[in-house]
Amino acid sequence: ENANDIVAKLEKLVSIHNQDEWLIAVDLQCGSPWNAAAMLAMGNPRLRVISGLSLPLALELVDNQDSMNVDELCEHLTQIAKQSCVVWRQVATAEEDF
Repeated sequence: ENANDIVAKLEKLVSIHNQDEWLIAVDLQCGSPWNAAAMLAMGNPRLRVISGLSLPLALELVDNQDSMNVDELCEHLTQIAKQSCVVWRQVATAEEDF
């Protein structure tokens, strides 16, 4: 599917629930789903698009979608994304320095 196909599907969904705010979560910024959602969001102030969807974010989204508005949910997911991306490295010991 290309961005135009995805836009058509999203437009249909949004038109059914045209009074609701929407958060469209995608995996990669600038991929076809992002491009389609962003294109649609440019003309609709009730739409938000967030990229970087991962399992922790998907779980948070499902768990909080009924208790937060779209803007609160975007802020919450951004914070969870920062917390869920970690780097581990082994610390050099004094013995290894010799």
